[in-house]
Amino acid sequence: WLEARPLNTFSFDLPVAPRLINFDYESRWIKEVKEEKSTEEWLWLLDHSRDILARNQALTVLSSKFNGSLSKEDSNRIIQSFRGMVKGNAYWRLKATALSKIRSVVKHPYDNETINLLLDIVEKDSSWMRTAAISFLGFSKASKFIPLYKRYLSDTSDRVINAAAIALGKTKDKAVF
Repeated sequence: WLEARPLNTFSFDLPVAPRLINFDYESRWIKEVKEEKSTEEWLWLLDHSRDILARNQALTVLSSKFNGSLSKEDSNRIIQSFRGMVKGNAYWRLKATALSKIRSVVKHPYDNETINLLLDIVEKDSSWMRTAAISFLGFSKASKFIPLYKRYLSDTSDRVINAAAIALGKTKDKAVF
């Protein structure tokens, strides 16, 4: 039980530092938590926690690090972790969030690993993820994806059709008009 007071502070003597501290699993309490974690700790939480809300927070914190001074090594590790989540079996909304975070930090022209990830999602994933991947590809404005976009104009999902149509328009290719 917690005492009802403005500030509660906790300290625990442990033989070794824990790999993961998850205060308030699934965020059930009204609270403000101030914690300082290293990039390594956030990455570990993202890759290993079973708490979706904690993993979502890790996605947000890690993507915000791109606004500061982030080493190339840490940048690559974060992007790889995001890609791992997208490729994995995480809840689809978490995967979609990870994909949007990748889009916010990977600049155009997209590298081959990003393009291959997106093409793999388009071919194998659910309509929600397919929509997100086609939209992401659309930001490239690359005409080379026109055949792919045209193919998905006849998808069973109206979301996918909409994303494909918008991506086609972004190419501004004469063949599209």
